[in-house]
Amino acid sequence: MTTVKSPISKSGMAEGKLVMASQDQAPKAVGEQPTIQEIEQARDDLARTIDAITDKVRPANVARRATDQLRERVQAEAVDLRRRVQAEAVDLRQRVQAVDPRLAAAGAAVVVAGVVALVVWRRRR
Repeated sequence: MTTVKSPISKSGMAEGKLVMASQDQAPKAVGEQPTIQEIEQARDDLARTIDAITDKVRPANVARRATDQLRERVQAEAVDLRRRVQAEAVDLRQRVQAVDPRLAAAGAAVVVAGVVALVVWRRRR
């Protein structure tokens, strides 16, 4: 596993993406003392691990991740709804175009005759 060092800001916190420390350190033989470089490497790995855990559980970051997930779900639902509405519109357009114009004219004539009959009936009362 490769480790990535994060630059340290003026506040002392690591900036950018934090990663857990690597586990690719070879075990030591009994009685063998670690070198200063190995101790520093272990300390750096531990610091990166702590920074990554702190970053992961920080309330602001937890809220941001939850907001991002919600935003992605809402956008996906909006895209799905848009596709369904467009499909329905195409279907409705095809059904309207399939109606015989003479049938539509006859229907309109029946509606007009009904309205005229209603108006005449109400005036006589």
